[in-house]
Amino acid sequence: MIFLSEAIFSFKFPYPIWMVKVDCLQGCLAIEARSDQSMEHSFSILDLKHLKLTEVTLPIKSDWWLTLLGLSGGHLILGQYKNQKNPGPITLWVYDWIKQVMVQEIDHFQLNECSEFNIYGKALKGTQSEEIHIKLNNLQSGEELSFPETFKIGSPSFDTVAAYLNTQDRLILYEVAYLEIGDHILMNYYYQDGDSLNKSLVWLANEQLVIHEDIDQNMKGISSESFIVLGKKLIFVSNRNNLKVYDL
Repeated sequence: MIFLSEAIFSFKFPYPIWMVKVDCLQGCLAIEARSDQSMEHSFSILDLKHLKLTEVTLPIKSDWWLTLLGLSGGHLILGQYKNQKNPGPITLWVYDWIKQVMVQEIDHFQLNECSEFNIYGKALKGTQSEEIHIKLNNLQSGEELSFPETFKIGSPSFDTVAAYLNTQDRLILYEVAYLEIGDHILMNYYYQDGDSLNKSLVWLANEQLVIHEDIDQNMKGISSESFIVLGKKLIFVSNRNNLKVYDL
């Protein structure tokens, strides 16, 4: 492993990180961590400007069926399922984590779409319904939020990135993630390690290698999570429970 840059923030949660959401305007992250074994979970806010981590205490019962949907303008957006295997109506909560007050409760909410930028759905009221749209991140304000592009194996872009990585002793599998930010190039790739998979992060600055690190090991399959860049900060989860932030 190669590390030529020190993380400005690194914190190991007691159980795996389930979800990370971004508030571009406030410059904050919301982190949901949960354990499949103990059924415990928590919500935390990381202020990226001051690198301060705050655990959120909710005024409602925080059970296993409560999950993080988004973060916007100091508001934590949460969805509470009756059963996570049932995608039917949930209770949508909007919590002001700064003032520590619940500002909205929408019962019988049917979630249609959830991304880093929008939550779309409808509140069901008997035979009637009300369309609900919650904007999470305005692309015209706050820090710029960037995601890598994913290329599947067999595509010309996959072959190009795999050749550029030139890992030599590792056969790159399944897919690669690629992002260019100024003079920085960031990539994720998978490779076989015995009976399991490892996921590695590569970071180059001005074509010089800064980091080449296995950020997930002993995986049974590929994961949907990758790194993100907010402003000039690289953010990713290592080994399932370690949140890391680097300055680009």
